[in-house]
Amino acid sequence: MMMNQNAGVREESVRIASVMLSWSIYGAAVNWQYNETRPAEEYIQLVIPYLSQGLKFFIEEGAR
Repeated sequence: MMMNQNAGVREESVRIASVMLSWSIYGAAVNWQYNETRPAEEYIQLVIPYLSQGLKFFIEEGAR
């Protein structure tokens, strides 16, 4: 899916970004499961800006 949306970006860059994003989501979920007491919805609101910044960086790099 990321390859289709980012046709001008090198395949290796898309693969690396996809792996990093998926592990970031997984890591946040594991952290919430074992270390958080707040509701999932509240925790997600805290995590989204970090994930968004990573995606923003990828998109900006692809535009160069």
